[in-house]
Amino acid sequence: DWLARQELHVEIAMRWARGKGCQWLLHIDLDELFVLQEGSSAPRHFASVDPARDAVAYLNHEGVPELHDEVIVSELSHNRF
Repeated sequence: DWLARQELHVEIAMRWARGKGCQWLLHIDLDELFVLQEGSSAPRHFASVDPARDAVAYLNHEGVPELHDEVIVSELSHNRF
């Protein structure tokens, strides 16, 4: 099942990151984007998090293109992985 595989991959990534001395691991899906305020950076952002925390949750904002727009439909049909 995909959720079990995802959890396994996160666990493997966490162990790898700890072994490399990483303090934070940002887990997002392929179709997600982590956006910070202008002038900020990931290291600066995570340095500002209370060191007593071991997890941080973020709000998710969904964006869906208007599919009646022929340009967007054309782009989506050509951008395959």
